[in-house]
Amino acid sequence: MGIFENTTLGHLTVTSGHPAIFDLPPIESQPPPLVMWQTVDGPLNYDIKYAETKSNQLIILSADENDRKAYRARAINTQLDKEENSAFIQLNVSGDPYVEVAPEIAVHPQDMKVKRGEQVAVLECIANARPLHELETLWLKDGIPIENAGVPHTLNDPWNRSLSLLSANLTHSGEYTCQVRLRSGGYDTVTVNAKVEVLEPPTFFT
Repeated sequence: MGIFENTTLGHLTVTSGHPAIFDLPPIESQPPPLVMWQTVDGPLNYDIKYAETKSNQLIILSADENDRKAYRARAINTQLDKEENSAFIQLNVSGDPYVEVAPEIAVHPQDMKVKRGEQVAVLECIANARPLHELETLWLKDGIPIENAGVPHTLNDPWNRSLSLLSANLTHSGEYTCQVRLRSGGYDTVTVNAKVEVLEPPTFFT
């Protein structure tokens, strides 16, 4: 495991109500590290405000003046029982703290090729809006709500930001749609699509 090379305080400025996206600073680690984001007060709560991506980004949704803090990443190599902390990044939030923000998708699901039998394949869809608690995220497969599509899956969090396809088989192939809207209305529904292709390795019958 290497170290985080940048040791100077970073700065990130966002408009109130919009998402603040923190990228994990580069660090070498084999195997890849377990990453947790924290402030000077300690780890972040499991909360609607915070999302972490497959690439270990921290996203603070609907940022407001209460989020004006310094954040850093803690990377842990569980095999070596070694950890490193990144430099802090100070978040600044500007703009009107009361204005509504239309739904937008900050992290889109990506097209994927999955090997048949793969235990878990994850599609991400992280959306933002204000008021955040009115935001609803729905998943569809080939235009059918995911719960009626007949494919083994699980939704990994209460806000439906992460869809896991389980024990991939040919029925998982198709187009997946992430649909985002405010329950209170007033804005258009936002949708984004990703194609999943399940590949079967060749086998010899004779």
